[in-house]
Amino acid sequence: MAAGGATVMTVDSVRIICISDVRGNISQINTLAAEANAQYVIHTGDFGFYEPASLDRITDRTLKHLVQYNTVIPHSLRPKLASSTPQEIRDIISASATPLLSEFPDFVSGALKFNVPVYTVWGACEDVAVLEKFRSGEYKIDNLFVLDEANTAVLDVGGVSLRLFGLGGAVVQHKLFDNGEGVDTIAGGAGTMWTTALQIGELMETAQRVYDPTETRMLITHASPGREGLLAQLALSLRVDFTLSGGLHFRYPISYNEFAVQDSQDHFYERIAETHRQFMNLWDSIKEQVEGYVDERQASLLQNALDVFDHLPPHSADAPIEDSHVDEIAFKNMWHFNLPDAAVGWLILCCKDGRIAAETKTQGFNFAYRRSGANLSDSANPHVPSQSSQKEDGWRDDAKVENGKVSASDADREIPRWDTFEDGKEETSENGSSPKNARKEKKEPSLSLYIGGFKEDPLSEEDIRELFGSENILEIRMMTDPATHASRGYCFVDFTSTEAVDAALQKNCEVFKSRKIRVLENTDYSNAVADPYLSSLPNRHNGVLLTNYQALTHPSQPNYVGMIRGSSDGVFLDFDSTIKGNTIVDLLEAKGVSWKTYQEAYPGGCNTSTQVGTYYRKHNPFISFPTITGNAARCANIVPATQLDTDIANNAVPQYVFYTPDINNDGHDTNVTYASNWLQNFLEPRISNPAFSNNTLFVVTFDEQATYLSLTNHVMTVLFGPAVQRALKTDGNAYNHYSLLKTVEDNWNLGNLGTHDVDATALVVKDQAGPGVSDKIRNVVLLVLENRSFDRMMGYFNYTSDINGLSATSCNPVNPQDDNSAQVCATNQAILKDPMDPPHGYHDVTYQITGNPNLASNSVTSAPMNGFVADFAANYNISSTNTSEACLGMIMNAFAPETIPIMSTLAEEFMIFDAWHASFPGSTNPNRLFIHSATSHGEVNTNASSYIPGYPQRTIYNNLNDAGISWVNYFQEVPSLLVFDQLRFDVANFKTYNTFKSDAAAGKLPAMSFIDPRYFSILNCIQENDEHSPSDVALGEALLKEIYETLRASPQWNNTLLIVTYDEHGRFAHLHVGGYYDHVPTPLGVPNPDGINAYDFNFDRLGIRVPTLLISPWVPKGSVMHQPTGPRSNSQFEHSSIAATLKKIFNLPKFLTARDAWAGTFESAFSESTARQDTPATLPAPPTPAPLQPGSVIDQIEAAACKALLRLIGLSPS
Repeated sequence: MAAGGATVMTVDSVRIICISDVRGNISQINTLAAEANAQYVIHTGDFGFYEPASLDRITDRTLKHLVQYNTVIPHSLRPKLASSTPQEIRDIISASATPLLSEFPDFVSGALKFNVPVYTVWGACEDVAVLEKFRSGEYKIDNLFVLDEANTAVLDVGGVSLRLFGLGGAVVQHKLFDNGEGVDTIAGGAGTMWTTALQIGELMETAQRVYDPTETRMLITHASPGREGLLAQLALSLRVDFTLSGGLHFRYPISYNEFAVQDSQDHFYERIAETHRQFMNLWDSIKEQVEGYVDERQASLLQNALDVFDHLPPHSADAPIEDSHVDEIAFKNMWHFNLPDAAVGWLILCCKDGRIAAETKTQGFNFAYRRSGANLSDSANPHVPSQSSQKEDGWRDDAKVENGKVSASDADREIPRWDTFEDGKEETSENGSSPKNARKEKKEPSLSLYIGGFKEDPLSEEDIRELFGSENILEIRMMTDPATHASRGYCFVDFTSTEAVDAALQKNCEVFKSRKIRVLENTDYSNAVADPYLSSLPNRHNGVLLTNYQALTHPSQPNYVGMIRGSSDGVFLDFDSTIKGNTIVDLLEAKGVSWKTYQEAYPGGCNTSTQVGTYYRKHNPFISFPTITGNAARCANIVPATQLDTDIANNAVPQYVFYTPDINNDGHDTNVTYASNWLQNFLEPRISNPAFSNNTLFVVTFDEQATYLSLTNHVMTVLFGPAVQRALKTDGNAYNHYSLLKTVEDNWNLGNLGTHDVDATALVVKDQAGPGVSDKIRNVVLLVLENRSFDRMMGYFNYTSDINGLSATSCNPVNPQDDNSAQVCATNQAILKDPMDPPHGYHDVTYQITGNPNLASNSVTSAPMNGFVADFAANYNISSTNTSEACLGMIMNAFAPETIPIMSTLAEEFMIFDAWHASFPGSTNPNRLFIHSATSHGEVNTNASSYIPGYPQRTIYNNLNDAGISWVNYFQEVPSLLVFDQLRFDVANFKTYNTFKSDAAAGKLPAMSFIDPRYFSILNCIQENDEHSPSDVALGEALLKEIYETLRASPQWNNTLLIVTYDEHGRFAHLHVGGYYDHVPTPLGVPNPDGINAYDFNFDRLGIRVPTLLISPWVPKGSVMHQPTGPRSNSQFEHSSIAATLKKIFNLPKFLTARDAWAGTFESAFSESTARQDTPATLPAPPTPAPLQPGSVIDQIEAAACKALLRLIGLSPS
C-alpha cells in the first residue's frame, strides 16, 4: 500500500486492465492481466480483504453472502456450504487446507505475488481490521496499492499523466457519520465497509494538495456514480475526466456520459438536487450534535464534505457563467465506466500518444436457450438470500393448503389449501408499503390492456395497430405458445396515455375483421381486492387479507416452482423445465403426510406435454421434477381436478393439496371477474362439506402481478377457513410465495429444503396473543420514566397483600464485609426531590447486588442485594456512621403511597408487575436501547457521543414499518428514537407532545406511540419531568396524570393500553454510578441478545426491579402480575418483554434478538371479557413541586419571560 502521497511510474505505451469484484479469488488478477497483456491493474472493490481472524468478525448474514458469491470455493463444495449453518460454514472454512474465504493471506505471506502493479479501492464486503493493518504498516504486499482518501497515485503512461483517486465502500446516507469499528476516517464493521463524510472531506483535501492541471483525473469507486448522487457530486467537485466503478454486477461493461442519458443538463441537476435534499434532511437533524462532537481537524474535513454536498450542477439558464461552463463540460465530457464482476468481463484502457482508448470484453448472456429450449444457467441471475425470520404459535393442529389444498385425515394434522390465479398486481411505493401504510404513494393508472378474442383466427401486430391507431401504442406483446409458436389468441398492449386507454376500452366486444374483440385491463392488486367476491372472503369464511404479499419474479413458471421447491432453480421463463432437487413432496412423505395436486384439464398419466387444451404444464410445478415424475406412486398423486369431488365423497382428501385452475379459470386468458366467478362457483358448494374443510387453512393467491416494469410484484393473497384465528381482517407483514412453503414445513415439523424456505417468513395464521387480544388492544402508548427502583416507588403500596414489597427486615449493612456492621433499614420517608443522585453504572450495580466492591462484573454468581448503602457511601464519601435519612438512608427509603397519589391511584385501579427487571444492570442508555430493540448492541454506558453516529440495530418500529403498522414518537424536548440510525429518515413519525394530545382527542393515535418526557431542565424555566433523580417526582406525577386523562378522554380509550415503566433503578452523578435499593435478587443466566459482549460484561444477567404498570380497561382492577409462565422455564419480565408482547399483539413475524424471544410476555393481563366502565375519568391532584421563588424585580421579569417561553414551545406554565 502506498503511504501518503503519490506513486509515479513512466511507461511509453501501456494497457491497463480494469476489473471489479474478484471477491477473494485474487490470483485471478494475474491471470486476467496476462491474458490482456496489461502492464497495470485497476480494481474497483470487493477485493477480498479477509484473513482467518475475519471469520469471527463477519456476521452470519454477510458470511452467507460471501459464500454464495465467492469464486474461490470449488463448485463441488457449494451445495454442502449452502445447506450448512453459519457455524458449520466457519468450521469448514477454518479446517480447509486451501483458502475458501480469500487468497489474501497467501499474498501477505509472500506465497503468492502480483506480477504487475495493482491499484484497488475496498468494496462493500471487506474486513475493516485488515485495512487498518495496511494503514499501520503491519501488512505490506509488493505491487498492491490501496487507493483511499489519503492515498492517490499517478501513472505516467503513453503520454498521459493519469491521476488515480479512490473511495471505497458502500454509500449509505445514514452511515455517513458512522465510523463503525474503524479508526480515524476509515469506516466499517462486521465484514462490511462504507463511505463516510470525513472520507469525502479528506479526499477533497488530498485532491487540492496534489492538483496539477496537466493531469488526467480518474475517480475509482466501488459504488456507481450513476446510482449514487453523492458520488456524482464528488466527481464534479474533483473535476475528474473519468469515473470507474463496480458494484452493479451487470453482465456487460457500461460506458456513458450524462449528456447521453439525460434529456438536458436540468434533468441532471434534478437528479443531483434530490440527493442533496435527502442529505440536507439528514444533516439538519444531526448538525448540532455533530458540530459539537468533532475536533478541529475533523471539522475542517467535514466542511470539505459539505462543500461537495452543496456542489450542484447549475440550471442551464440561471447559473453563473464560469460554473455553468465548467459543469457543462463535465456534463458532456466526463466519461463513466461501470464494470461487471471479474468472472464475467473487464475493460482495457489503451494509453498511447496522449490518447486513452477503451476495449471491453464480456462473456455476456447465453441466448442459446432460444433455439434449444434449454434452461438458463443459474449464474445468470443469482438469488439473494432472504432475511431470517422466526415464527411461533403455529397452526399445526388444524390446517390445509390449496393450490395446494392441504387437508388432513381425522387422525392427523392438516395444512392450507391454496388456489393460484394469474397476474394479480398492485403498484406500490418504492418501499413496498402496504395499503395500511400511511406513506403509500399515489398509484398511477395502468396504461396496459388485455386484448383477446382472436385465438381461432389470429390477428397480427399490424392488425392491432390498425384497430387502435399506431400513434396511440407504445408496445404490443403478442402471446404465443412456446412450443409451437402459434398465437394464443390474445396480447397485451401498452398505450401512450390514459385517453388512449379510454378510447381502446370503448372497443370492447367490437367486431373487427370478423372477430369479437375482448379489451380488458390487466388485473392488478387494487382491481382484485375491488372484486366483490374476492374481497368478501375474509369476512365470509373467517379469513385475513395479506396486504403486503409479493410474488417472486416473472413470468409464471418460476413462481410455481418456488412454492414447492423454495427456489426457482434457474427457471426464468415458461419453457418446459426439468429440475433436479427435492421438493415439499420429499418432506411430506418423510413424515407420512398425504399429498395430492389437482390440475384442471390435466390429462393424467404424468403427461409432460407443454399444453393440452386449457391445461398448461408451466402452472403444474410437480411435473418438472424427475424425482416426482420418475416415481409411479408420486405420479399417481398428480391428478385431474375432477378427482377432487370423488375424494370429497370418499372422505379421502389428502392433508396437503395444491389446486391449479385452468388457463381460463385462473384469470390468465380471461380476467379477474371471470376468475372470481369461477372461484365462487367452485368453492361455495364444497367448503361447507366437512370432508373438504375440517381443520383446514385455505390460501388463495395469484402467481404474479401483470406488470413487469415495477419495483414490486404485489399480488392479492387471502387466508381463510377454520384454521385461521385472527381478530383483524388484514395483515401487512411482508410475505412471499416462499412463505407458503415455510408455513407447510412449520405446521408438520417437516424441516426444510435448504433453499429460500430456511429464511422465509411463515404466515401468521393465529393471533399470537391469543383469542381476542389483538382486537381489544389496537393502540399502545409507552411512557418510560427514569431511575427509580420498584421498592423505591411501590415498596409500601398496601392496597393488596399480593405485592412483593418492603418489610421490617429490608435493610442493608453499612459494611457488607463485616458481619457485625450497622444496618440501614428502609422507611417510607422518601422525599420527592432528593438532595443527591444515587449512582448506577454496571460496576456499581455489581457492588450493590453482591456487596463485593472488587468483584468483576462478569463473575457474578449470586445476588444477596446487600451493597446499596456501601456503594452509595463510597461514591459520595459519606461517613459510615452517618445513617440519617438525608444521607445513607436516602438510598433505602421508599415513598409512602399518599406522597405519590397519581402512581398509587393508577396501581390500585389497574395492574402492576412486581417482578419486572431492567434489562441491563446499569445506566439509562443501555436499558432504553433494550426497551426499543431488545439489545443495547454492546453499549454499557450512557455516553452522548454515541448518539451522533447512532445505533445500527433493528427496532420494534422497523418491524412495525415492515408490517405497515403506524407508530409515532411524541416528544416534549427531543425525540429519543433518533439514536437509532435506521429510524432517522422516518421524519413523519416524530411529532410534538401537543400533537399527541390533539391526536388523542381526535381519535387519531397511531397503533404504537412512544412519549418522550422532558429530560433536561433549562435554567430555572423548563424543568425536567422524567423523574430522573434528583429532579422532582412531583413533575413526573403531573405528567402521568395528564397522559392518563388525555387517553381516558380519547374515543380510542376502549382499545388502548398505556405501559408505564422506568428505565433503571438509579442515576449517575458525574462519572459515578449506582441506584436506589431493591430487595429482590437480580436474575442471572439470561441469554445474551446478539452475541456482543463488553470487555467485562456478557449481557447474561438482568438489572434491578423497576416499577411497571399496565393501564387499560381490559386489565383487572388492582391486579398484580408476578412471574411469567414462559416461553422458557427461566423467562423473566424485563424491558424486552415490551417488544416480545408487541410482536404478539400486532402479529409481527420476527423477533428482534434472542432476548425478546426469551422474555416473558403479558398478553394474559387483558383478561376482562368486556372493557371496564369503572375506570376513573380523572385522577387526584399531583403533589406540589418545589417552588421557584422570584425574589427581585429582575427575578419577576425572568419568571414572566419563562412563562412566555413555555407557551411558545407548547408547554403549560407552572
